[in-house]
Order: sequence, then C-alpha cells, then structure tokens
Amino acid sequence: MLKKLLQEKRSDILDSWADKVLSTYAEEGATLLKKITDQFANPVGHKVRKGIEEIYDAILDQGDVADRVYPVMEDLVMVRAVQTFKPSDAISFIFDLKEVVLSECNKERSADFYKELPAFYAKVDAVALLVFDLYMASRERIYQIRIRELKSGSYVLTDSACPSTLLRERMNRERN
Repeated sequence: MLKKLLQEKRSDILDSWADKVLSTYAEEGATLLKKITDQFANPVGHKVRKGIEEIYDAILDQGDVADRVYPVMEDLVMVRAVQTFKPSDAISFIFDLKEVVLSECNKERSADFYKELPAFYAKVDAVALLVFDLYMASRERIYQIRIRELKSGSYVLTDSACPSTLLRERMNRERN
C-alpha cells in the first residue's frame, strides 16, 4: 500500500522535497537554485534534484539502500560540506523527506499506510546515518587540505580561489 502510494505521488513528493532542500540556501541563492534547471547553469540545483531522486528511488526499492545511494550521496554531501551549513543543517534535508511524505499523502492515509510507515522511516534513517558519515568525511578532507596549505605556505598563493578560504573565515568569525 505505502510503496504503491509513494510511487504514484513520486513527482509531487520529489518536487516538494527539492523545494525544501533548496530553501535551505540563502534567500537569493535559493531563488536561483529553484528557478534554473539547466545542469551547467545551476550545477548545485542539478546535483540536489538528481541526488534526492536517486535517494527516493533507492528507499522505495528492496535491498540495501546504502550501496545504491553512496556515489550520489557523496557528490551531494560534498557540495553541502564546503558551504557554510552547520552540520545539523547540512544533513537535515534527509529527514525532511518524512515530513514531505506525510504532507503529500495526507488524504490517502490508512491503517496499512501507518503499518508500513516504520519500515520506510527506518530506511530514511539509514540514509541519514550514511549522509552524516559522508559529511564528516568531506569536512575532514577539507580540513586536511587546509592543513597542507598552511604547512606548505601555498594558502597565500591560492587563498582567493580556494574553497578553504571560506573555512578560515568561518573559523575566525567563530573565534570572535
């Protein structure tokens, strides 16, 4: 029952979920990320849409979700790891799927729906744990790059073009 309903509502759920995920960005950026659908003009928006679509399909399918979504999640999480999100905000988009499903399936809820919901939630939670692991690994890589830059002195040469500049500025702000 639930799987069939989630397949029928797939398009609406993905649209709502993408909207929630893209709304986590700054207001001006979120507007552009939602509007522009071309993957070359809007690579972040494209990665988000493609990523959540793959995640959703993997959650609905039988089998191990982690194996199927790992490559897609790695790209999606890496994008969020280099931005100024707090860790909880960076990974919370996975949990938004639960809210979106309840909202989109509001009229069709039945006893069977609620019986099958815990298994669906368990898969979402499994993906959230994977996202957390990937986020932390991405942040660790960023810090390792920054440490190598500082040790080699190359940060002086690359500061204006390197993503780690954002991290240094953020650390300075947090200290003050």
